[in-house]
Amino acid sequence: MKDECQLTSDSVESGKLECDVGMSLNNTEHGPSSYLECIETTDPPCGQVYWWKRNAETGTWKLTVWLCHRHTCETCAQIKAERHGRRLLEHVGTRPCHHLVLTVERTPRPLRETVNHLYSSLRALKKRCTWKKHIVGGVWFFDCEYNGNTKVFGPHLHLLIEAENPPLVWLGAAWHEITGDSWVIDCSVIDMGVDDRASAVFYVAKYPFKGFKDEVEAMAIYERAMKGKRKFGAIGAWYGVLHLSGRKKRLKTS
Repeated sequence: MKDECQLTSDSVESGKLECDVGMSLNNTEHGPSSYLECIETTDPPCGQVYWWKRNAETGTWKLTVWLCHRHTCETCAQIKAERHGRRLLEHVGTRPCHHLVLTVERTPRPLRETVNHLYSSLRALKKRCTWKKHIVGGVWFFDCEYNGNTKVFGPHLHLLIEAENPPLVWLGAAWHEITGDSWVIDCSVIDMGVDDRASAVFYVAKYPFKGFKDEVEAMAIYERAMKGKRKFGAIGAWYGVLHLSGRKKRLKTS
């Protein structure tokens, strides 16, 4: 798979360009197909090979970067986390926001079962009238910890919620009632300072397996358990307005 960006024709010299795999590609419509023929017989490192293509009509150049898009690829995860952070920071602006952490009991049961329990508990919480009354909108991100000594995972959720005064006592009681095993929540206000907002946003948007990416056994379990699982999403009034995945939609001009 690939990611693309556009540059003006002034940014790139005409002629041949050398790609990172040592392959010379002409700036024609045949460039990408030649590259794809190349990677069929090689194993290119994710995010480190690219090729160029020129649009004959607009004169712009397109840089196409090859990414594997596996959900356990650290390179892809870092790129996605940075993109999420930038878009989220732009959307947050000066809204009154809090950082909310929701956890469930850490047990030796299969990770996928714990994640299903965590996700279903969040869905139930969002349906409560008190939640709808106080929480305007927000976004959630899945995160996970791993204890190498006990071999137990600690999946949890980081939420960035728009709310003036979130009902903390109610949140703790409601979360314990829903989960049946956890009353542990953490909620902190995000200051209006630019640095404080950026720090909170990029922390919330970090990729979930960062803490155990070098643990081979843990990563194998995580890969199986999280296959096909969503790891982030917008809620409330932010749903349909905040677009974290894919490209931003462009407005049509007449």
